[in-house]
Amino acid sequence: MKRTKLNFLAVASVCTAMAFTSCDSNDDVEEPQNTNSKGTVNVAATDAAVDAENVTGVFLNVKGIEVDGDDDANDATVMFDATQEFNLMAYQNGRTYDMGNLELNAGTYSNITFILDEDQPAYVQFTDNTTSNVDLESNTNEYEIMGDFEVMAESQTDLVADVDLRKAFVETTTEGEFMLRSTARLVNANVSGTITGTVENYEEMKSQMEATGVEGKLVVYAYTDGMFNDAEKEDQDGSGLEGRFENSINSAVVADDGTFTLAFMEESDYEMVIGVFEKDALESEEEEYEFTSLIQTELAVGGSLDVVLDILGVEANSNTDISIRIDLGS
Repeated sequence: MKRTKLNFLAVASVCTAMAFTSCDSNDDVEEPQNTNSKGTVNVAATDAAVDAENVTGVFLNVKGIEVDGDDDANDATVMFDATQEFNLMAYQNGRTYDMGNLELNAGTYSNITFILDEDQPAYVQFTDNTTSNVDLESNTNEYEIMGDFEVMAESQTDLVADVDLRKAFVETTTEGEFMLRSTARLVNANVSGTITGTVENYEEMKSQMEATGVEGKLVVYAYTDGMFNDAEKEDQDGSGLEGRFENSINSAVVADDGTFTLAFMEESDYEMVIGVFEKDALESEEEEYEFTSLIQTELAVGGSLDVVLDILGVEANSNTDISIRIDLGS
């Protein structure tokens, strides 16, 4: 039997994904200064769960969007009629906050930038309903999302800014100061796929932990093939700005029913890594879980362990469904 270097069991299948739904916007657009053919770009935002247990919301106040074209003549700006305030944590597992449409020249582009409110660009809300301002790594009122995309004439491109607060949102001081790092990725939803999965023996794992007075949760990380190494599970530096699993493409917390979703995955081959986070069962709900280990698993196709995979391929416009069984004896 062929063994996998990542040791995990999953059943994978692929099916056609639903088309991404766009929204209309009546906002004023500062048009590019040429007469090229136009295309429409819909911009949305999404997130993965933040680590802090006492945080209920990370809010952005977005006044407009800048678009950077490879040809400077294609640069464009849209300013909204009113500031759009939204909680990134409310849009996870494939859900998105739609910000509106931009009409752009056909051509290639390298990034977009959220233009944020000068007085309060971002803030965090806690379980006791108190709030605290969030600084930006850029020290400006702009939040850049990097990612190449192409606009085709007379067609629509659906872009998703995946902020992934697990990496982007960090506490910079013990006095409760926070920063939003510039780690967001820009994904063309028209050609992305989704990974959905179930940890079959998740309830059994939780029961074993509870018997020892421990509460636990699992986090699934997706890495581009070849990008994961053991250093990824360590704190990257002493500043707290680069943490564990820094180079993961996406992540998802396994829900109480054992399911998880990794949405807006670009077509590629991925390695799947599962981390275990624990805390004392007697600690308050607001206490954070601490990373303890990577869990041992196995991955198979079609339910047969005769062929064990170490790489999971994701295709555009598809859903890859996996079923994972973890090794409870490790």
